[in-house]
Amino acid sequence: MEAGEAATSQYRRSKYITAVIVGFVLTVILGILLSDQGAGRFVLPGVFVGVSSIASLNKQHLVSLLLFVGGAILFAHAAWDMEGWAQTVGWLAAIAGVVMWFVLRARAWRSADGAAGERTTGASSMETAEDEIHLSVTAGQVRRVITSQAFRGGVVSMTLGSLEIDLQGALLDENGASLSVSSRMATVTLRVPGDWVIELSGSQKLSKINDERAASPNEGPKLSLIINTSVGAFNITDR
Repeated sequence: MEAGEAATSQYRRSKYITAVIVGFVLTVILGILLSDQGAGRFVLPGVFVGVSSIASLNKQHLVSLLLFVGGAILFAHAAWDMEGWAQTVGWLAAIAGVVMWFVLRARAWRSADGAAGERTTGASSMETAEDEIHLSVTAGQVRRVITSQAFRGGVVSMTLGSLEIDLQGALLDENGASLSVSSRMATVTLRVPGDWVIELSGSQKLSKINDERAASPNEGPKLSLIINTSVGAFNITDR
């Protein structure tokens, strides 16, 4: 499973690098074709346009729009020597996109570290329509029923006890979902619809993953499941 996780990470890096290169190269080529300026004047606009592609792939659409608009205005200024205000507006849009990018990345890092989200102990059962789950459980018996119609995944940690996550009433986001689950000395049960494709990665130490689904489809909505368990069990079922 570690190999599968590495392959997924490599694929994502390749996709991002390709997006940057394509956006950059197309911008520079267009600049040369549409003006009599040298290629060097279009390097910076090309960088902003290329990076906007990464933001778009990460579904950070406002960031992508700001970077693209900034790059496009700087491109126009470089190609046709527009008024000075155009360069100022382009820089402001691009800088706003970069700042928003770092803000969103900081939030994502906090979530990945378990700093954000619900923390609970004891017994609880709850239904939620949120598109992401961020949950940390210590010494509890917890059940979460997720009814989101565009589930994107989340980060869950479980120490001592049992956790059930019921996704049978949920639909995945159009780009699929990624759910990271870490458990120690615990039993985790994940209930999923029978037509979902489950992509597994992670590591297990003195623990076991039980895939109890009636079938394992190869096509359909895909949930990337990253499981890191230590002394316990992880059960996947469609019942």
